[in-house]
Amino acid sequence: MLSDWLSDNNILNVKEFSEIFLDNNPFEYVYIDNFLREDKFNELYSALKEEKYFLENSDLFEYFKTEDFKNNKNIIIREFRNFLKSEEFMSFLESIGNFNLDRSRMSLYSLKFKQNNYLLCNNGFDIKKKLVGFDLNFVDFNDGEGGDFELFSLVNEKPFKVVKSISSKKNRFIIFKVNSLKSFYQISEVLCSDKNRDSIRGGYYDN
Repeated sequence: MLSDWLSDNNILNVKEFSEIFLDNNPFEYVYIDNFLREDKFNELYSALKEEKYFLENSDLFEYFKTEDFKNNKNIIIREFRNFLKSEEFMSFLESIGNFNLDRSRMSLYSLKFKQNNYLLCNNGFDIKKKLVGFDLNFVDFNDGEGGDFELFSLVNEKPFKVVKSISSKKNRFIIFKVNSLKSFYQISEVLCSDKNRDSIRGGYYDN
């Protein structure tokens, strides 16, 4: 099933991804470019464009979000969700981060950041014991356009400043370990008006 969705290079490079993931700071993460096979990526993005998004906002964020895909009826989105929950892919992730993932739980939805939308600093943690977060990007953003995945360093166990910015790139998959004490990140405000930061986001949980 891995070869149905992932490019061959990504399947072969799991050891390299693991070394990068475990060595990265300020918390464990890795991003994988050209993550999906091109045909699957294009099918998935076409399906995503048919989904309904709802505005969500608070002091912490403003963006547009779909419902969780667990009951989605689109065949491509359902197949992608089944792939992410497959034993082959979950084992692939566990090989990268030395995780022990719960096979019965996963969150999966899409976020759309339009101009002036943002997600302020947070640790990605929830009461359901999320262990791994991920973000699959669909649109290329250039420097100065915003929409960056930004990681924070800590001072006195509190987020201090951005020390790493990962731009949104077509078919870029970001994986990070969720830790309530140190995995602080944000999505910087989208500054451009001619495109949206579209992504599929989700997480896996501790077993």
